Amino acid sequence: SPAATVCPNESITLNGSGTATSYSWDNGVTDGVAFNIPSTTTYQVTGTDGNGCTSTDQITVTAEDNQAPTPSIASLPDIT
Repeated sequence: SPAATVCPNESITLNGSGTATSYSWDNGVTDGVAFNIPSTTTYQVTGTDGNGCTSTDQITVTAEDNQAPTPSIASLPDIT
């Protein structure tokens, strides 16, 4: 299963691909439509071909707060 890492609440788009004619995702995800990832979640996609045969796959999207820290400088006394 593939995996991806994003920042919490980052917008991503999941797209099914292969020989199926339609793809449906669980957890309220619509194929090809962007949504925000609030926390680490595994999403399952079901592909259906023209004959009604189905296959599934999944991806785990890790929401990891790996933002760079914001530096700050303490005020310095005036030099006289």
